[in-house]
Amino acid sequence: MPERIERDVVAIISFQAIDASNEEVLETAPTLAYLHGRDNIPASLEGVLEGLEAGASFDQTIAQAFGESTGQSQSIRKGDLPKHLRDRLRVNSSFVAEGGDGTKHVLWVTAMKGGRVTVTADHPFAGRDVRFQGNVVQLRVPSAAELQHGHAHGPGGHHH
Repeated sequence: MPERIERDVVAIISFQAIDASNEEVLETAPTLAYLHGRDNIPASLEGVLEGLEAGASFDQTIAQAFGESTGQSQSIRKGDLPKHLRDRLRVNSSFVAEGGDGTKHVLWVTAMKGGRVTVTADHPFAGRDVRFQGNVVQLRVPSAAELQHGHAHGPGGHHH
């Protein structure tokens, strides 16, 4: 078992994300497994967790933890999206889209009306200072498949 959180270690954490300006709980995660150093969580949070051992706690406020808000969005026809996405889209859900140059972008759904979907590259918590309070539950060695895919898999394996 790994002793500390470092690149290519699967860290299982529990946490609350709290808006630092008004104490609104933005997210509660009883457990979240992520592959450290692979951009699965905000880099600023990875920096807080780097080097922590299993059982350690953390309590850190990060300015604009999810980046700045651009305020930019785009409306697209739902029919122009791949069929496998159309039925699972909800406001605040996300999906990965590939740009014309092959670059992958995470897009967030901000509105759905009629046959149109409004998306943005801004995370729903972009522009906010976020306080992360939590614990490192467990550390483990990633599987070969997790390393290849660049993220931790849930219980029972691969769940994309």
